[in-house]
Amino acid sequence: MAGDIQSAWIAAGAAIVVSLVSLGTAVWTSIQGGRAAREQAARQAATDRSLAVLNSRLGEEQDAAKAKRDYEYEARKRLYTELYPLAYQLQQAARPNRSSATSSYRQLAGGGPPSAGEPRHWGAVRIAG
Repeated sequence: MAGDIQSAWIAAGAAIVVSLVSLGTAVWTSIQGGRAAREQAARQAATDRSLAVLNSRLGEEQDAAKAKRDYEYEARKRLYTELYPLAYQLQQAARPNRSSATSSYRQLAGGGPPSAGEPRHWGAVRIAG
């Protein structure tokens, strides 16, 4: 019987040791898990801040590009509406003068377009004198 009591005490002591080791392991795992979770949360927060900065910068660049595109479009539209009618009027006004200027130049340059043996330019203006 004494052997049975001694075996029971040894079994009880072993159970207590196993329980304490198990408790220590659970506490250590909990501490390590909490630390890992905090580190992960800190990394995630830093990533979120970086992403927010990049998104903000991208939005500003897109807004600037859109504003520039809109400005250039409006400027071109204004130029077309204001200058094309003037250019057309200038072209129409210059049309009669163009033919008289060309014929005057031909007369001063010696008569007309170059013949087959002459170079392909009008030549110098001859001044009678």
